[in-house]
Amino acid sequence: MKNLVVMMALLAGCDSVFDDWQPQERVDEGAACLVTNPDDPSASQFFDATTPITVLYDANICLSSSCDRNDDAAVDAAVEGGTIAISASASWEQNEGRNITCTDDCGFLGAEADLGVLAEGTYTVTFGGESLTLTIPGEQDACFGEVWF
Repeated sequence: MKNLVVMMALLAGCDSVFDDWQPQERVDEGAACLVTNPDDPSASQFFDATTPITVLYDANICLSSSCDRNDDAAVDAAVEGGTIAISASASWEQNEGRNITCTDDCGFLGAEADLGVLAEGTYTVTFGGESLTLTIPGEQDACFGEVWF
């Protein structure tokens, strides 16, 4: 009889919801773009020696408002000589518990940073093990990864 009570209690627990919040992180993964018009990053970008450049970062992750929390993202770009090195990170907690129902919404996780005005010239831009060439002045797409913004 005692074993039956214990087994029933265990089986009843199988249908219950169990939260298990696990830390998640992405470092130098996702998309990063250099833009001169951050309000319209999909528009054609013209780079010159008088217009400030913004670095946009998208972690390329859909966050559920019911199953993800404590999200944070940061991006930085360092200019050294003719090289612009972009670094970025994103972190959040995701509920990986048992019998969890997540909403289908898709929250954005990203960040931006001001790079400032750069002198005319040719720059090598790096992010996540990839590189591209940025020429100032000039019109070009200066993005890494699949852009969701």
